[in-house]
Amino acid sequence: MIFTRDAGDAESQATLVLNGEIDMATAPALRHVTDNLPLAELQELTVDLSDVPFMDSTGVAFLISLRNRMPAGSQIVLHRPAPVVARVLQLSGLGTIMELAGAPSGPIEHLHPTG
Repeated sequence: MIFTRDAGDAESQATLVLNGEIDMATAPALRHVTDNLPLAELQELTVDLSDVPFMDSTGVAFLISLRNRMPAGSQIVLHRPAPVVARVLQLSGLGTIMELAGAPSGPIEHLHPTG
């Protein structure tokens, strides 16, 4: 995980780069690491998900917890989620309260085998 604050604009923007799976096994460690991030000072947080191959509902809850720690009117931008992660974000409704940037366009195919 990498956290960087952008210069300018009173440092009200930051980027959080995540990697690896975000699920029930990894979320507690991720929460522990992010507990001290200065989210209450940000107006925009970009979460780079390009190296996250899998996310379950625990990851969704983690993203909601980040948003809940930010000021009213601020936003989270979810950057470049993998197709399977974008599907979880869309099904959970997070795509309606957080911006999906660089997500796969068009409908995302079902992930179960057919036949």
